[in-house]
Amino acid sequence: MTFETVPGWGLGADGKSVLGPTHGGVVVDKAGNIYTSANMGVFVFSPEGQVLRRFIGPEYSNIHDIEIRVEEDGEYLYG
Repeated sequence: MTFETVPGWGLGADGKSVLGPTHGGVVVDKAGNIYTSANMGVFVFSPEGQVLRRFIGPEYSNIHDIEIRVEEDGEYLYG
C-alpha cells in the first residue's frame, strides 16, 4: 500500500500531533469526519484535519478497533 501525508493535518497550535500513540482504528462518517483511536481516547477530525471533538478517559482509551454502524436513528461508533 502507498500512503500520502498532508502537511499540517491533525496538528495542534504548537505544530505537534494531538494524538500521541495510536491503536490504528480509523473510520470516516457520512459527513467526512475522521475518527481515530489513540492511547488517551478517540479523536474526531474534520476532513481538513481540525479537531472537532475528543473523547478522553479510561472508557475511551486503548480501543484497538472502531467501526461506524448506520442504524435506524443515526450513525454510531462502536469500539
